[in-house]
Amino acid sequence: MWNTSYYQHETRQEYSLLTVILLLLCTCAYIRSLAPSLLDRNKAGFLGIFWKCARIGERKSPYVAACCTMMAFSILFVKELGKMPEFSYHQI
Repeated sequence: MWNTSYYQHETRQEYSLLTVILLLLCTCAYIRSLAPSLLDRNKAGFLGIFWKCARIGERKSPYVAACCTMMAFSILFVKELGKMPEFSYHQI
């Protein structure tokens, strides 16, 4: 009937994207707290993305912290979403 592996793959991709976005927000906010001039001089262009992520991470820090906590809980305790396919060197 339905190909469930396709839906599991899509869920895993969305889950990975959310993890990357949260890590980007937290990392940019941390770098800006250590060296503000590093991100403040690049407010426009491609590097402006990192400045914007730092601003979001600073202003929405309680929400970002809550999302990071939920993500950590789900990575540690929810096995279906965090399960990666098995890899062997014979597949190469």
